[in-house]
Amino acid sequence: YSRTVTATVPAGVDTGMRLRLAGEGEHPETVGEPGDLYIFLDVLPHPRLERDGNDLRYVLTIPYTKAILGHRATVDLVDEAVEVELPAGTQPGDEIRVEGKGVPNVGRRGRGDLVVVVDVKLPMELDDAERELLEKLDALRDELDS
Repeated sequence: YSRTVTATVPAGVDTGMRLRLAGEGEHPETVGEPGDLYIFLDVLPHPRLERDGNDLRYVLTIPYTKAILGHRATVDLVDEAVEVELPAGTQPGDEIRVEGKGVPNVGRRGRGDLVVVVDVKLPMELDDAERELLEKLDALRDELDS
Protein backbone atom coordinates (compact mmCIF):
# COMPACT_ATOMS: atom_id res chain seq x y z
CA TYR A 1 0.00 0.00 0.00
CA SER A 2 1.37 3.40 -0.91
CA ARG A 3 -0.05 6.86 -1.38
CA THR A 4 1.17 10.39 -1.90
CA VAL A 5 0.92 12.90 0.93
CA THR A 6 1.51 16.62 0.56
CA ALA A 7 3.21 18.48 3.40
CA THR A 8 3.92 22.18 3.86
CA VAL A 9 7.44 22.75 5.14
CA PRO A 10 7.68 26.04 7.05
CA ALA A 11 10.48 28.50 6.33
CA GLY A 12 13.46 28.25 8.66
CA VAL A 13 13.49 24.50 9.30
CA ASP A 14 16.86 22.83 9.80
CA THR A 15 18.35 19.37 9.58
CA GLY A 16 17.12 17.11 12.37
CA MET A 17 13.75 18.79 12.75
CA ARG A 18 10.63 16.78 12.09
CA LEU A 19 7.15 17.49 10.85
CA ARG A 20 4.16 15.63 12.23
CA LEU A 21 1.20 15.06 9.95
CA ALA A 22 -1.64 13.99 12.23
CA GLY A 23 -3.75 11.14 10.91
CA GLU A 24 -1.58 10.62 7.83
CA GLY A 25 0.27 7.56 9.14
CA GLU A 26 -0.41 3.90 8.69
CA HIS A 27 -3.98 2.68 8.87
CA PRO A 28 -4.60 -0.10 11.40
CA GLU A 29 -5.56 -3.49 10.06
CA THR A 30 -8.52 -3.60 12.40
CA VAL A 31 -10.72 -0.85 13.78
CA GLY A 32 -9.24 2.48 14.78
CA GLU A 33 -7.82 5.73 13.54
CA PRO A 34 -4.68 6.00 11.41
CA GLY A 35 -1.48 7.01 13.16
CA ASP A 36 0.63 10.08 12.56
CA LEU A 37 3.24 10.44 9.84
CA TYR A 38 6.59 11.94 10.86
CA ILE A 39 8.86 13.49 8.27
CA PHE A 40 12.49 13.92 9.34
CA LEU A 41 14.19 16.81 7.54
CA ASP A 42 17.64 17.01 6.02
CA VAL A 43 18.39 20.51 4.71
CA LEU A 44 21.00 20.72 1.95
CA PRO A 45 23.76 23.32 2.32
CA HIS A 46 23.70 26.50 0.23
CA PRO A 47 26.72 27.01 -2.06
CA ARG A 48 27.52 30.53 -0.70
CA LEU A 49 25.64 30.93 2.58
CA GLU A 50 26.55 29.14 5.78
CA ARG A 51 23.94 28.69 8.47
CA ASP A 52 24.80 29.36 12.12
CA GLY A 53 21.57 28.78 14.05
CA ASN A 54 19.22 31.36 12.57
CA ASP A 55 22.07 33.57 11.37
CA LEU A 56 23.51 33.35 7.88
CA ARG A 57 27.24 33.89 7.26
CA TYR A 58 28.47 35.08 3.88
CA VAL A 59 32.10 35.61 2.87
CA LEU A 60 32.41 38.68 0.65
CA THR A 61 35.68 38.96 -1.26
CA ILE A 62 36.57 42.51 -2.30
CA PRO A 63 39.71 44.11 -3.77
CA TYR A 64 41.93 46.07 -1.37
CA THR A 65 40.98 49.37 -3.04
CA LYS A 66 37.32 48.89 -2.10
CA ALA A 67 38.33 48.03 1.48
CA ILE A 68 40.34 51.24 1.70
CA LEU A 69 37.80 53.53 0.00
CA GLY A 70 34.55 51.90 1.15
CA HIS A 71 32.11 49.95 -0.94
CA ARG A 72 28.45 49.06 -1.36
CA ALA A 73 27.92 45.38 -2.17
CA THR A 74 24.87 43.28 -2.98
CA VAL A 75 24.47 39.92 -1.26
CA ASP A 76 22.04 37.51 -2.91
CA LEU A 77 20.10 35.57 -0.29
CA VAL A 78 17.62 32.77 -0.89
CA ASP A 79 14.59 35.07 -1.06
CA GLU A 80 16.00 38.56 -1.71
CA ALA A 81 19.09 40.67 -2.43
CA VAL A 82 20.51 42.80 0.39
CA GLU A 83 22.67 45.92 0.05
CA VAL A 84 25.62 45.98 2.47
CA GLU A 85 27.59 49.14 3.16
CA LEU A 86 31.30 48.59 3.86
CA PRO A 87 32.85 51.67 5.45
CA ALA A 88 36.18 53.09 4.29
CA GLY A 89 39.03 51.35 6.08
CA THR A 90 37.30 47.97 6.28
CA GLN A 91 39.81 45.36 7.48
CA PRO A 92 40.19 41.72 6.45
CA GLY A 93 37.99 39.59 8.69
CA ASP A 94 35.67 42.46 9.66
CA GLU A 95 32.09 41.35 10.14
CA ILE A 96 29.15 43.47 9.04
CA ARG A 97 25.87 42.41 10.71
CA VAL A 98 22.58 43.06 8.91
CA GLU A 99 19.76 42.50 11.39
CA GLY A 100 16.70 40.52 10.41
CA LYS A 101 18.08 39.14 7.13
CA GLY A 102 18.89 35.61 8.31
CA VAL A 103 16.77 32.47 8.58
CA PRO A 104 13.14 32.85 9.72
CA ASN A 105 12.33 31.60 13.23
CA VAL A 106 10.20 28.47 12.97
CA GLY A 107 6.82 28.88 14.64
CA ARG A 108 7.37 32.47 15.74
CA ARG A 109 8.08 35.90 14.36
CA GLY A 110 11.42 37.34 13.38
CA ARG A 111 14.56 36.20 11.66
CA GLY A 112 18.20 35.77 12.46
CA ASP A 113 20.86 38.11 11.08
CA LEU A 114 23.07 38.13 8.01
CA VAL A 115 26.76 38.28 8.98
CA VAL A 116 28.99 39.39 6.12
CA VAL A 117 32.63 38.41 6.67
CA VAL A 118 35.00 40.58 4.62
CA ASP A 119 37.81 38.88 2.72
CA VAL A 120 40.19 41.43 1.21
CA LYS A 121 41.92 40.24 -1.96
CA LEU A 122 45.45 41.50 -2.48
CA PRO A 123 46.97 41.39 -5.96
CA MET A 124 49.66 38.80 -6.63
CA GLU A 125 51.17 40.91 -9.42
CA LEU A 126 51.05 44.58 -10.38
CA ASP A 127 51.43 46.16 -13.77
CA ASP A 128 53.74 49.17 -14.13
CA ALA A 129 50.94 51.75 -13.76
CA GLU A 130 49.59 50.11 -10.59
CA ARG A 131 53.09 49.87 -9.09
CA GLU A 132 53.79 53.54 -9.87
CA LEU A 133 50.51 54.68 -8.26
CA LEU A 134 51.11 52.58 -5.15
CA GLU A 135 54.69 53.86 -4.82
CA LYS A 136 53.41 57.45 -5.04
CA LEU A 137 50.76 56.69 -2.42
CA ASP A 138 53.36 55.05 -0.17
CA ALA A 139 55.66 58.07 -0.48
CA LEU A 140 52.76 60.39 0.34
CA ARG A 141 51.86 58.28 3.42
CA ASP A 142 55.49 58.42 4.58
CA GLU A 143 55.47 62.21 4.12
CA LEU A 144 52.23 62.57 6.10
CA ASP A 145 53.46 60.28 8.90
CA SER A 146 56.69 62.29 9.45
